[in-house]
Amino acid sequence: MKECIPNKERGSVKSQVHNMKEKINAIRYLSKQLRYASIKFWVTTLIKDLLKNIEYFFVDVLLIKVIVDALIVGTNMQEIVQWVILAVCIRLIRIIVDSYYNNIINTLEPIKIEEYFIGIVMDKSNSVDMKCYDEMEYYNNYVMAVQDIDKKAMKMVNDMGTLLGTMVLIALTGTFVLVKDPILLFFVIAPVIGDAVLRVKISNKEYAKEEKISKIRRKQDYINKVNNESRYAEEVRLSSIARFFDKLFSENIEEAKKVTNFFFGGLLRLYLFSDSLYEPKNLLIILYLAYKAIIVRDISAGDFIAIQTALAGFSSNLGKITQRTTVFNEHILYSVRFKSFMEYKNSVVDGTQSLGAIYRIEFKNVSFRYGENLPYILDGINLEIKAGEQLALIGQNGQGKSTLIKLLMRFYDVSEGEILVNGNPIKQYKIDDLRHEVLFLSQQFHCFKISIISNILLRKRWDGDKKIRDYLYLFHLDEILEKFPNREYSVFGKDLYEDAIELSRGQQQKVAICRALNKEGSFLIMDEPSAALDPNAETELLNAMKGYVGKNISIIISHNLSLTKHATKIAVLDKGKIEEIGSHNELLQKDGIYKCMYLSQMKTALGKAEQVF
Repeated sequence: MKECIPNKERGSVKSQVHNMKEKINAIRYLSKQLRYASIKFWVTTLIKDLLKNIEYFFVDVLLIKVIVDALIVGTNMQEIVQWVILAVCIRLIRIIVDSYYNNIINTLEPIKIEEYFIGIVMDKSNSVDMKCYDEMEYYNNYVMAVQDIDKKAMKMVNDMGTLLGTMVLIALTGTFVLVKDPILLFFVIAPVIGDAVLRVKISNKEYAKEEKISKIRRKQDYINKVNNESRYAEEVRLSSIARFFDKLFSENIEEAKKVTNFFFGGLLRLYLFSDSLYEPKNLLIILYLAYKAIIVRDISAGDFIAIQTALAGFSSNLGKITQRTTVFNEHILYSVRFKSFMEYKNSVVDGTQSLGAIYRIEFKNVSFRYGENLPYILDGINLEIKAGEQLALIGQNGQGKSTLIKLLMRFYDVSEGEILVNGNPIKQYKIDDLRHEVLFLSQQFHCFKISIISNILLRKRWDGDKKIRDYLYLFHLDEILEKFPNREYSVFGKDLYEDAIELSRGQQQKVAICRALNKEGSFLIMDEPSAALDPNAETELLNAMKGYVGKNISIIISHNLSLTKHATKIAVLDKGKIEEIGSHNELLQKDGIYKCMYLSQMKTALGKAEQVF
């Protein structure tokens, strides 16, 4: 399962060199994605900082030197005019670029960038192996990889622009000072190198702290969700769970404090040491320049001002590089995770063969477990179902019923054995073709916070299709929707829409059933389809399923044996194995698990009926 999580390799020099290549490739990858999203943003961001630093050198350093020397010793006026014209031109170009960037690029392009990154992240997250969600660390790593990735990518390019402009200014001012007096560069470079090393350590500590805090934040988010979302409201008010979560919330706060305190001392020492490297150098530079100008008389007044300004620019920008080192270390860490997430190769590999209608499914000695060191959930399953048959899977919780369905939809691949569809291994078929044929009602069904008709059709508009009208009528949803002015277009979810309607859990399940039955396909799977239904609605469901089965295949999972007893074939799972298989009447002839479960349910139902009467 660990392959779902980006690696954090440590070790030999060879592996560290490999890691460095991976980090550089990750930065290039994220930068390339941003170019795809908006080449305008990428280019103008790099240019604007470049122009800013070129202007600094030509205006604040060279132009000031020319003017000061002209005032003191006299210089050709034509040369001053030429320098002023050059400075004005550079300034105008920068103003135009800055205006274009601030008013056009920075307003419109972030929308395109957000759309692009949300699109690729959603596409990827919808296709990663389901096993990744079984790994506890996956959620944290997934969030770290994709949370606000559009803004992180934009910030990275902004920092790249700053870095590019900084490096150009360092080259220009450094060359200028080098020509005048190479010794001066030593006063600047020595503390900066020390600071660069410290900044990398600071960045690693900050990131390690954020990683620990993010796990705590996830717990806090869940607690907030329980306290604020309507689906938890009744249980929160009728139980002591609120006090439990209040205590848990406080414990998480204390845990966050411990994490912060743990890193505080080390980070404080690093920051103080980093700041202390810069303070002495400014005094040393001024004293040295004064010595050169007054005692040795080796530089002019213009040189004094120009060199000091150039050194200030050189020093501050060299310092920015060390700051960028910290920032880019964070960009690298995020980029590596993002690249790992986007380039994650699924272990469930897509097939190449097209698939039409499904008319036969066979399990041949199928076993499955969720990890190498975990127990088998399914063990040696042999089962066949053909078109026109309905299979019911029953058994106690945790016996592998839902897992068997997940294997059929290729959310996972079998650990041993094979599944055949229409006589061929299921792995040969295109996954999209396979899932297109499946009409599925999940045990964890959802009524999405969109209009009721969009919940069923998964599109905005309804053309009045009779099949949908029949389903609404069959499950009495039409009677409910008639009460609302927008009828089928009434939206669900009062926490999002002021005029929204609320549906009971049973009504939501009816909507989910309509959605499943409306899909075109040859294979119906229903996992606990009557969990939230009353007896009348259960009868309506049976009628709807009868209309579907005909020449198609259907599988139903349910603890409710009054629903499953109508199936043509019933398989009883116990401890991952099929212990009994046959029709309802055949299984009642045996003194086995099914008969015991059925009689127990009938006894319970009769007991409830006697209490009513």
